[in-house]
Amino acid sequence: MFFLNLGLNSAQSLLHYSLIKRANPVEYSVQTQETRLFQAPKTTADVMDITRNSQGKDYNALCESLYDRYCRLLLITGDSPSKNDLLRQIWNDVNNPLHVGKELVMSLCDQVPEQRTKMTVDFFKQKLNKEDRLYLTDIEILFDPSLRINPINLFRDIARNQIVIVNWPGKINFSEKKLTYASPECAEYFSADITDDILFFDESGHNSLNNTTYRS
Repeated sequence: MFFLNLGLNSAQSLLHYSLIKRANPVEYSVQTQETRLFQAPKTTADVMDITRNSQGKDYNALCESLYDRYCRLLLITGDSPSKNDLLRQIWNDVNNPLHVGKELVMSLCDQVPEQRTKMTVDFFKQKLNKEDRLYLTDIEILFDPSLRINPINLFRDIARNQIVIVNWPGKINFSEKKLTYASPECAEYFSADITDDILFFDESGHNSLNNTTYRS
């Protein structure tokens, strides 16, 4: 369902994304420093050291439950600076996660527009089975309209074979049960319903295991 033809302007939009990264090294360095916090521990148990904390217990329970699910997808959500603090607590012994934009954009720019959607799907399939869990961050490129990809459906697909934990860059609306990225007037705007097959863990403390938040 992801293998759709792309418009002729896809090269321009993807190249624009790449040029922004090159033209703003300071800005990209800051983003990389922040997303570097979203990283996997070296221990196979992959659990938080702060198990005395309610958030830590919920995170551990969510991670353990992924092994028994058909869709093994967990989204780390939130749009405030405290999200970085949360990520520091979750992974204090780290390896690098997969920075999707950094690795994917150059590969796509080398492809003809008609092949970029397929190449994006293949890119993720090639990353499967190399680690116990696949950690994804810097996923903004997937919202490029020229790719015609639904990121949530893509993550659902690869999470059938492996645990996938994603640093979600947009917002989550608990009252409307929706995930969003960007604002409606933007070309990259994305909206999806929060369904039971997807687990989420928000920096506020709200997650798939509860209906309250720890933050006042």
